[in-house]
Amino acid sequence: MNWIIIRHAESNWNKKGIFQGQKNPKLSSNGLIQASKIHLGLKGLSLDYIYSSDLERAKKTAEILNNSLRLPIEITDNIREIGFGEWEGLKRNEVQTKYPYEYNQWIRNGLILDKIKDAETLDHLTTRLTQFIADVKLRHTDEKNIVVVSHGGTIRILAKMLLGLTIEQPISMSTNNTGISIIECPLTKNDSRPTIHHWNQIHHLLT
Repeated sequence: MNWIIIRHAESNWNKKGIFQGQKNPKLSSNGLIQASKIHLGLKGLSLDYIYSSDLERAKKTAEILNNSLRLPIEITDNIREIGFGEWEGLKRNEVQTKYPYEYNQWIRNGLILDKIKDAETLDHLTTRLTQFIADVKLRHTDEKNIVVVSHGGTIRILAKMLLGLTIEQPISMSTNNTGISIIECPLTKNDSRPTIHHWNQIHHLLT
């Protein structure tokens, strides 16, 4: 199975450098344009199904994309962004000033947010993603190609899980708005290794 994983288009909060987490800002005017171009980066691919996070910025991105693809689509909270607790709604410099220790830990360790009040734990995120992968496995065969529209933090953890890496594995995985990543990961063939075919491709934005 090919997992075509796409980060949502630019939101109003992305534009302002605000932590979003599970808050629900809408796409910016630039984000609406970005979303309308994603299909250009998928030309030549045979696609079967779309899964999208239920948060507005991802759902709207998926809906705009599907105006071109016309595929079955499912909205699920299992692939929404990790919750950043009391950081949500704050700009990065505000977080750095108010929570210097926690911010530095976040920079060093990624989505380990245990020290942030009301934040979602990494264990909870991985539980959600484990359920999502299991649902996909039940519904589709290895010959299918699915599109997943989600969020930067969630995408990085999902990719690690598909590739068989440990969640704590330190690895830089950039995810731009509407970046397209393709991971081939058979779900039923235990002797097959996962393969990254593309990561964070944004050539469609140059057209």
